[in-house]
Amino acid sequence: MSSTATSWSVQGNSKAGGTVTTTDAFTTGTLTADTLTLSSNKITFGNSEIIDNLTDEVIAFRASGSDDKMILGVVSGGAGEDCGLLLYEGTTVRWSMQHDASDDTDFALVWDYGNVTAGGATKMKLASDGDLTIAGDLTATGNTIYGSSSSHQISLTSNGLTVGMGYLILGSVSNRGHILLDNGSATDTPGYIAFTTPDGDIRTLWIDNDGKVRTSNLTPSDSGGTIVGTQSA
Repeated sequence: MSSTATSWSVQGNSKAGGTVTTTDAFTTGTLTADTLTLSSNKITFGNSEIIDNLTDEVIAFRASGSDDKMILGVVSGGAGEDCGLLLYEGTTVRWSMQHDASDDTDFALVWDYGNVTAGGATKMKLASDGDLTIAGDLTATGNTIYGSSSSHQISLTSNGLTVGMGYLILGSVSNRGHILLDNGSATDTPGYIAFTTPDGDIRTLWIDNDGKVRTSNLTPSDSGGTIVGTQSA
């Protein structure tokens, strides 16, 4: 069955087994059809919100006016049921973004790859307290990670890592912290620590091949600078 009309007005229910095409308005009632084609590419609801396909390959949800907001609600059937969005490439699911209703501790929003089940192949998880967990690496292309204020930051550059919080804690009560300062690829370039003196000079501190601590205001080398104090094994 195929039916075309310029105006539909149904007081009860209407059912068509084939294709229904309308070029104008459909109001009041329920229409059930295998295929419903809207030549205007637009559905307007009673509250004036709109779903349209005015631009090819784009489905737009529009508010009723320029000063109105638009909120999309994805509502599950009840408690314990997941809700979210699935992103397909053809018939293959690539990503899902869902509320994992089985997680009644974190009430998490999870991003899964290649899996339609919330929590089935999670790559990123956002807990209700704001904690973010990722399964892979984190790349900050802006080169700065901020804490609770702009002064609490970690900056990543081609020259190294800058911690702007004033102190850095490594380790815990159960795992002792350590710092490894590598010597690079050369044989006379020891790893070192650099300090800024009160008058603004830079002094470096390192250990030579004999195990002695040395200091200098120049780039360190194995036997360069000055041995600190009197040292013995």
